[in-house]
Amino acid sequence: MPSDLKSPVCLPIRRILLTIVIVALALLTTIGKASQALNASVDQEQPSSEAWGVQTPTWPPPAGGRLSYSDFVATLLAGAWVSNSSIDWALSFGDPLVQPILAAKSTIAPPPPAAVLPAAPGQSSQGPGRTLSTNRLIIRYRRESTAFAQAQNAFLIQRLAAVAGLRISYFRAMSGNSHVLSLPGEFTLENVERIASQFMQLPEVEFAEPDRRYFHDLSTNDPYYTNGSLWGLNGTWGIRAPEAWDATTGSSSVVVAVIDTGITGHSDLNSNVLPGYDFISDVCSANDGNSRDSDANDPGDWFNNGDCGVTAANDSSSWHGTHVAGTIAAVGNNSVGVVGVAMNSKILPVRVLGKLGGTTSDIADGMRWAAGLTVSGVPANSNPAKVLNLSLGGNGVCTTGSTFQNAVNAVTAAGAVVVVSAGNSNLDSANFSPASCAGVITVASTTSSGSKSSFSNFGSSVEISAPGSGIWSTLNSGLTTPSTETYASYSGTSMAAPHVAGVAALLFSITPTLTPAQVLSLIQGSATAFPSVGGCSTSICGAGIINAQSSLAAINSPSVTIGVSPSSVQEDGTTNLVYTLTRTNNSLSSPLTVNFSVSGLALASPSGNSPADYNLTGAGVSFNATTGTGTVSFNSNSTTAQITVDPVADTVVESANETVVVAISSGTGYTIGSPA
Repeated sequence: MPSDLKSPVCLPIRRILLTIVIVALALLTTIGKASQALNASVDQEQPSSEAWGVQTPTWPPPAGGRLSYSDFVATLLAGAWVSNSSIDWALSFGDPLVQPILAAKSTIAPPPPAAVLPAAPGQSSQGPGRTLSTNRLIIRYRRESTAFAQAQNAFLIQRLAAVAGLRISYFRAMSGNSHVLSLPGEFTLENVERIASQFMQLPEVEFAEPDRRYFHDLSTNDPYYTNGSLWGLNGTWGIRAPEAWDATTGSSSVVVAVIDTGITGHSDLNSNVLPGYDFISDVCSANDGNSRDSDANDPGDWFNNGDCGVTAANDSSSWHGTHVAGTIAAVGNNSVGVVGVAMNSKILPVRVLGKLGGTTSDIADGMRWAAGLTVSGVPANSNPAKVLNLSLGGNGVCTTGSTFQNAVNAVTAAGAVVVVSAGNSNLDSANFSPASCAGVITVASTTSSGSKSSFSNFGSSVEISAPGSGIWSTLNSGLTTPSTETYASYSGTSMAAPHVAGVAALLFSITPTLTPAQVLSLIQGSATAFPSVGGCSTSICGAGIINAQSSLAAINSPSVTIGVSPSSVQEDGTTNLVYTLTRTNNSLSSPLTVNFSVSGLALASPSGNSPADYNLTGAGVSFNATTGTGTVSFNSNSTTAQITVDPVADTVVESANETVVVAISSGTGYTIGSPA
């Protein structure tokens, strides 16, 4: 035996190690049985202690570094692991090794905080903590799994900790049958995505993703626009709000949810503000002394380096939600300050952004609640919103099944329109959320000359553009906590989105039964065309610049639907598919031209050695087989028009049934009805 182990200093360590070995050996059988019991209760996995194989508790784990529980204990006792993460892993099991491990832990210096990556090139640095990191993860279990109803089960959490190689704890339930888990510190999104990917390999897990942080899409103020002109409402390239107000200034029964930083008291807003809710679950980020509560007032989102354990530049309070709310529904005709697009509609403040921005889980819960859907642990919303404005975003694609996409699906199914900002990175919005979610109205920003704002994101996921540079609205003068009310000019896609939300409120004020799809069709079909120069086109900035006057006028335009008969035909050239377009509502006495697109597996034009599979014809039909787009015209006083798909008989054997899908596209003088 080495002489140094005989020294008095080492005797306590020797005794501790001996105690650990004895306790560990005595309990390995019991632990193995607990492992088997868990495996039997979760999706009937093969009961085996090897099924508890764990990643080496350092992050990221080495490839193939899976160990049985007994090997884990042996390695721990051998002293090979000396990081806090390994000790935290062991503690998460709650086994009798806890006390000796705690004793050993006290002799180990804590590691430095997890590294926080700086913002990526081109990403806005506005706001503290705008870094690609998080300390939480969202998980959703399969409904058929026993885990679905036992998300807080200790053994289930231990199972996740084993897979992650990190201490995992249950944080809270959220809407959409999902749950939020806490990690032992800040980790880069890349690392948390790896953990989520590991979780999704478990048979009981349906979906897992980082609980990302999102920030308001506010850009630096442009001094050129500090003259106080509300050009976004009535300028040459504004939304033409004054002309729309001849039809409606908004209805008090139409509620717009501002899902943002909360709101401050302001004489130009107060009479239009309803009681809201604070959904921020992190006490430090909430900055109001508690987590979720019924107080949606904005206490300020200022940040000092080191707050909440985050290293970032100091920043003053933005009062972002107050500014957004003013653009939507600041009080009009009161001889004070500014006026909102829908000056007589109501604002529902939903607070989701704090010192560290906002998390996916809090924002998704706030969205559901705003639309009148149930959120566990939160009182029912007595004023459901028809329009949700999310002037916020962050990196990440909104994929099918994701927390954001599921929330959007639920909200739009409830009849609410979701308006989101495209982002301020001058990048493709397809790589940002919630801008890339299906079913939302994503808004890019334009200047007073109709050009694309230099900061604005762009791309095919953008539906419409709106004024976003140099927008004056309500604000507070406090640098940290609220002080006196004031007004200020902000720039950002955050300022563009509320113009669209306001127009949506005007549309609902005239026709409350509109669907989200119809609102989008009205907005896109009536948009002002972009100037020939300025960096915007319909391929990257949406259908045009939103036009409130034309959108409201389009409500009385005919609604066009489409149907097909028969649903299928043989490729023998004797029977045709006939698509019938039907227009309803007013303005039937005039001729009408409707745009359509064609998709499917069947070929409209020859491709290589494959001939065309069909001809597309009809009275008043014009079709470009190369682009797959065309138009069909209604005659005066006619309620229907037809497109005929004539299959071409050939001898080519296809690997699958050929399909042809004809769909109505947005255009001028009509709206797309349902079905479309």
